[in-house]
Amino acid sequence: MEYLKNKHIALFFSYKVSLNVWEDLGMITRESRIWGILWKNFNKVSFITYGNKNEEVFGKHFPSIKLLNNKWNLNPATYSIFLPFLYKKELMNIDLYKVNQVSGALPAIISKILYKKKLIIRCGFQLSLFLKKQKENIIKIFLALVLERISFYMADVIIVTSIKDREYIGAYHKVNFHKIKVISNGIDTELFNILEGIKKERGRILFVGRLIRQKNLFSLLEAVKGLKEIHLVIIGKGYLKEALAQKSKEYRVNVTFIERIKNEELPIEYNRSELFILPSLFEGNPKVLLEAMACGLPVICTDVDGMNTIVQHGVNGMLCQSHDESMKNSILELLNNEGLRKKLGQNARDTIVSKFSLDMVAEQEIFCYEHL
Repeated sequence: MEYLKNKHIALFFSYKVSLNVWEDLGMITRESRIWGILWKNFNKVSFITYGNKNEEVFGKHFPSIKLLNNKWNLNPATYSIFLPFLYKKELMNIDLYKVNQVSGALPAIISKILYKKKLIIRCGFQLSLFLKKQKENIIKIFLALVLERISFYMADVIIVTSIKDREYIGAYHKVNFHKIKVISNGIDTELFNILEGIKKERGRILFVGRLIRQKNLFSLLEAVKGLKEIHLVIIGKGYLKEALAQKSKEYRVNVTFIERIKNEELPIEYNRSELFILPSLFEGNPKVLLEAMACGLPVICTDVDGMNTIVQHGVNGMLCQSHDESMKNSILELLNNEGLRKKLGQNARDTIVSKFSLDMVAEQEIFCYEHL
């Protein structure tokens, strides 16, 4: 790791994302833990964000990291193009550029071309595939494909969260497989843990995530409709909030909506629940699933890419189909079998500790940087 001790790394935030957005999404403490491990291996770390001077109040979470933001209050699209010129002096003195999602890659690519630095592209999901599944317009999908193709071509290393993503990028985008590394999302297994003294609430089913079509929440409401002694807790926000609230009233389902919660408070919510469910139509490498499993919570998720490589049915969780009848059967099977809940919960915890711990993932990422 001595090689990195003299290096300066910069994280280019995803398009339109700032520390304010991280705070609003309850992500800021999670990211501070990740970078708290990573920054110790570097001489300097910088964050390049789409925020303005107002976000500097959140700098206290990252005391050793330099903030470079949109202090000119430019339009985000304009800022993303001119950022490499506005911060020319700073970027010339940075050794490694990192991007967490392809949507933030454009200024990093321009900077790499101008200043001849190493570029790391990390992808939690394939943007173009997600847009296709969300049935976005063809122009958006085409632009995402172009950005992906350029990003993967220009990257010195590409980090993805699954073998299937590696195979897709290598085959579809004609990228050398040697520069595509598979590293999962990491979980703080000390924070996300089985908490003593917190009593499980009978019938409490937890969902955490955005309230969007991808998450298939109307099917979840159909699944729990008519079930007695069920308390569905939905944590997150999104454009479907009002429609879901209306449907839950129509179905007479006992639902509590919690719009926002800090990441460090989530372990309590997981530990209060009897099971966690993620009924998504498609996923990348969902952190909330890993967090729930780390807390020893039995999980139910749909049998789709991104989740069926983490959850082994009947071993560390349950896989179901995306329709309500399959979900309902899985929910009833778990709620009516305490022994099964305990077994799946403990195995889930063991899976995360052995394969997805934050320290382990950070170590894998550092290894990639050392060999650039």
